[in-house]
Amino acid sequence: MFRGIVLALVAVTMLSSSALAGGGSGGAKKDATIKVSNDYSVVQQSRIGVILDQTNDQLTAIGNAANPETAFTNAGGKFLTQGEIATFKVKAGNHRITVVDANGDILKDTTKAVARNKTLSVNASTL
Repeated sequence: MFRGIVLALVAVTMLSSSALAGGGSGGAKKDATIKVSNDYSVVQQSRIGVILDQTNDQLTAIGNAANPETAFTNAGGKFLTQGEIATFKVKAGNHRITVVDANGDILKDTTKAVARNKTLSVNASTL
């Protein structure tokens, strides 16, 4: 009898500890998402790069790197061909979105807000 009570208490303790450790669905909040689509026509821009939250100095350093494409992707940037979509997981708030052409020249540069647990979908050509 005593052994049964001890096993029951151990089972209850294990169940409650997993809920307190985040095993439940109640307390966790999702981050936000930004999706940028390359809606340029192939004639306008067959390939673009999208990067978030870079300062002007960081963008200049990427452009001046020995291999700018590698520097761009290492900094979190993504290259898109026409029709592709880049997805970025971010914290809620304001984010700078920069779109560059194949030469690294800035096509669009703007700041957009995204709320927690929401997805902001934008077209590169109309940022």
